[in-house]
Amino acid sequence: MSDVDPQGETAETAAADGVAALDDAVEWFSQQLDRTIDDHTEGGEHPERPTTAREWFTDARGYAEETVEEKRLGWVPEGATTELLQYLNRNGHDSDAVRATGLFTEDLRLLWNGRYVFPYLDRDGRAAYAIGRTTGSLGGGAAGYDGHPEDFLAGKYAKLAHTREYVTVDEPIYGLGSLKRDTPVLITEGVADAVRAHEAGYACLSPVTTQFKKEHREQLVDVLEDTGRRAYIVQDAERP
Repeated sequence: MSDVDPQGETAETAAADGVAALDDAVEWFSQQLDRTIDDHTEGGEHPERPTTAREWFTDARGYAEETVEEKRLGWVPEGATTELLQYLNRNGHDSDAVRATGLFTEDLRLLWNGRYVFPYLDRDGRAAYAIGRTTGSLGGGAAGYDGHPEDFLAGKYAKLAHTREYVTVDEPIYGLGSLKRDTPVLITEGVADAVRAHEAGYACLSPVTTQFKKEHREQLVDVLEDTGRRAYIVQDAERP
């Protein structure tokens, strides 16, 4: 008689399917880097902003082209639900796998509109998680802030909907793969700064935004103790 738990096997398969679909979604987002952002042209509300996501990553953020490609940074165009669903379906992902990514509502509407994408890559370079950043400095334009007018989310950074029961991806600590570098370990306040630290050659970890989740704190202590290296906390240049 087999000792394999069929229910556990099913859950493991569902989790793998969700990550595979998310990885393909991140690939599609990276393919949109040079797509014109209409809101950032003369006919839009923010013509002073970079007209493509690639320009924002390289000019506004100052990342090298190699970093943009290596980190698989991307762009979510407004109203892209149908395009992305068709792409994922062509790549063999069914509706359950698509929902499991945390990118969609239960009725398969894309949660992100007009946002820059920062994937969380595992040690194999596969996207295990991602966050979407607003085009402004506050939050979505449709939510009353200064972001893209089709962006209805309030936060500056938007996580995947990993708390929904149909979502199988989970939020990791960003940058664990960088610990193979023989440098002090930096801890930044956000993923965008961590990307810059990686680009400069440092090992660097980061929560999604300003603090690590409670369930990550024990893991964080463990990995820092394992490295045996000095850790430096690098805060944003703001008054505490």
